[in-house]
Amino acid sequence: MAKEKKGHLNEEKDRPRELTTRRIEEARKHARFRSNFTLGEQDIQIKSSNGKSKKNYLIPILCVCAFISALIGWWIYSSPMCEKKHSEKEAQKHFNIVEQENIQATPLAQEEPCSEDVVNSVSPYSSDSLSIIVHPAGCTNSITMIKVKGGVFLMGSNDGYNNKPKHQVELSDFYIADKEVTQALWTEDMGSNGSDFAKRLQSPQKPADNISWQDAQDFIKVLNILTDLHFRLPTEAEWEFAAKGGNKSCGHVYSGSDNINQVAWWAANAYNVKPLGPDYGTHYVGMKSPNELGLYDMSGNVWEWCQDWYNDYPRKKQKNPTGPATGYAKVVRGGCFTSAGSCKTISRDYMLPDNPHFVGIRLVLSAFRNDI
Repeated sequence: MAKEKKGHLNEEKDRPRELTTRRIEEARKHARFRSNFTLGEQDIQIKSSNGKSKKNYLIPILCVCAFISALIGWWIYSSPMCEKKHSEKEAQKHFNIVEQENIQATPLAQEEPCSEDVVNSVSPYSSDSLSIIVHPAGCTNSITMIKVKGGVFLMGSNDGYNNKPKHQVELSDFYIADKEVTQALWTEDMGSNGSDFAKRLQSPQKPADNISWQDAQDFIKVLNILTDLHFRLPTEAEWEFAAKGGNKSCGHVYSGSDNINQVAWWAANAYNVKPLGPDYGTHYVGMKSPNELGLYDMSGNVWEWCQDWYNDYPRKKQKNPTGPATGYAKVVRGGCFTSAGSCKTISRDYMLPDNPHFVGIRLVLSAFRNDI
């Protein structure tokens, strides 16, 4: 079994880059492109049998046919049958996305409310957030992005071996996906699914895993072609700010609760169980309770890649930090179904960029509409 696993990982690691290039070309075909067709400006003359040229009537005939076709198309397009379809196309004209305001997040069962001195009497489940739903061209699976309002927070901890020191970070607004990328979305985007748990029954809505950092970049490149947006991985600072609940943070140990079982698939409920049984391994995204921002599985299930190279934290105040310019390993956050302490919002770790084991991704939008 170990040999099969090793062979599987090597096969994924050594897959030809031509496959990704081919998938990118296929994505461009699905994306919306405009084509402009124009008739040539030069008159075409045809020689008659006596050597004299005669006027070509082909172009006027084509123009009349085009005019008649345009009239028929206008009549069909303006008919009641197409009215609904027309309105839907106009609503998705530029970004093929749907905005939803005032979304309601379900409160945690038996969860104590935040204290007034933490969030200034604003409930973490108040409906003042904005979400957008992105529908990649040619895909049936959508992506819900939650707006995270910028703010200042204390990142890291003065305890632990690799999350020192606690330091102040200021962030601008950004959008982050409410769930990890699923195997279903990954398969539609990339055309294949190399997840460790792909062959298990009913796995499409489990998080995509067995993803190297470069695999993540390839996925995002294709997704950006399909959506005409600028998706990316979160920076480590954005990830921690969102996991803690942003400006609505209640200061929980885990993302959304002090009780890990409420918000995470971790070692006790997903690893130290019957091997290969129904409870073993990754689980459907969004099955546990969300955090204060409505984000699911920020603790546990699968590790999540960040954009940053790994290094020690700086001591000075940072604004929109992106990590070191170079490095040997990339930051991963959130822990996975085999973890315990790593599921804490302040915990951090690192992996080599080509190590895909139990790692998935969560998307961020760095620009949206007027912000582009």
